[in-house]
Amino acid sequence: MTALRLWLSIVMLAQASAPLVQEVPKPELTVHAEEYLLGPVTLRATLSPGDVEFARADFFVDGAAKCRVERLPLECAFDAGPEAVARRVRVAVTLKDGTRLTGGFESKSLALEEKASVRNVFVPVMVWDRRGRFMSGLTRESFQVLEDGVVQPIQFFMSENIPLELTLALDVSESMAAIMGGVKAAAKELVARLKPIDRVNLLAFNQRVFSLARPDADLEERTRAIDQLAPQGGTALYDAMVRGIALLGQQMSRRALIVFTDGRDEDSLSTLDGIEERLTTSDVTLYVITYGRGSEIEGLRQRIDRIAEATGGQGFGVRDVRELSGLFTQVLDELSEHYLLTYTSGRPQLDGTMRKIQVRLVGQRERYEIKARTGYRASAGAP
Repeated sequence: MTALRLWLSIVMLAQASAPLVQEVPKPELTVHAEEYLLGPVTLRATLSPGDVEFARADFFVDGAAKCRVERLPLECAFDAGPEAVARRVRVAVTLKDGTRLTGGFESKSLALEEKASVRNVFVPVMVWDRRGRFMSGLTRESFQVLEDGVVQPIQFFMSENIPLELTLALDVSESMAAIMGGVKAAAKELVARLKPIDRVNLLAFNQRVFSLARPDADLEERTRAIDQLAPQGGTALYDAMVRGIALLGQQMSRRALIVFTDGRDEDSLSTLDGIEERLTTSDVTLYVITYGRGSEIEGLRQRIDRIAEATGGQGFGVRDVRELSGLFTQVLDELSEHYLLTYTSGRPQLDGTMRKIQVRLVGQRERYEIKARTGYRASAGAP
């Protein structure tokens, strides 16, 4: 028995001292899915564990090779174009030992006929912290949207690389002669700061409204068109605003109308009531900058400011044309700091009623300021 116990002790001791063989985790590839692909985006994937050695990673979109990456991070810059269409994204990673890992996702489309329905409500949103800084990094789950006090499910969310579709309408009536040089300089600075994915409709107006350049014109053509402006005639401010709104709405994008004028409307067939009606049935953000006597007309400035604020925009008054360049920069910076939310109204009836929109953050303890459109009219003609 003593010999048997000794033998068992030796066996147990040997087993206890034997090195444990740890199971090596199997490498895994994770491709980070995006619900919608629009404009310049970054396709991303990760390998786990993080120290897995790989030879290369290939990114494919709709079967076409887009990037080959041979070191971390696994990222691929891709321009998805101006419209959200369904795309198949696949990533293939070849490890050092020859093992091949694959993964991917399919993005959704947002057809023009779908986004043309009033039941799909587009809400550009800006959020700043208590120091006035844009709050980046928010997600779909960070937001809550209410229509007439009822929470609406957010169906579409974008947080970066959102194209801008802009109409810039400039007053070139006779009274603008003294400041025309400053207006041209500020307008050229604005168009020079636009990104390649952005589109701009350039309008000028006196007693009539006319286009200056094609929306897809290059910077040289836009600059040349602005340089040719010459002040003359009266002012058809409201007609210019109606035309500017009508030119927007062709992309899945942020849409904004920027108007600069120095006076009262004198020659329009349109009315301010008509403009307000059009804006309540669209998702265009309005910015109006009035100069000199235009900013002093009692009642007009207050009403335009109120209409602009209802769209998520703003009205400004300036006394010196040298302020215009800074205001254009401020507006463009603001338009670049957007989240874009879309929801489908729980009330699908196109009954012409006004619907109130509220946007707020969920679980946010720090003070913040949020800016978004405040409502829309449920009209069959709404974009």
